[in-house]
Amino acid sequence: MPFGHRPPTFKCESWTQNGGEAVHETYRMLGREHELDLEREARNRSLAAALPAKPAQAKTPAEKAPVEPASGRARFVPRPLVAWLAR
Repeated sequence: MPFGHRPPTFKCESWTQNGGEAVHETYRMLGREHELDLEREARNRSLAAALPAKPAQAKTPAEKAPVEPASGRARFVPRPLVAWLAR
């Protein structure tokens, strides 16, 4: 450290006034909120497990419904392709 330089000191007024009780209360509340979030997630997962499974979606192009083109020509052509075709 340079001469005459002191590291900063951090003081929390609520820590010194309440002997740390306010900080402990804050962490206690955060912990309780976290527990409630975990309980809520577990409840949602158990409800989701009770629902019937979703039907399997078609994975191969042959199983999918045919898609009809909007028109006879392409609506979007990449710029490099257009430049190559136009040369």
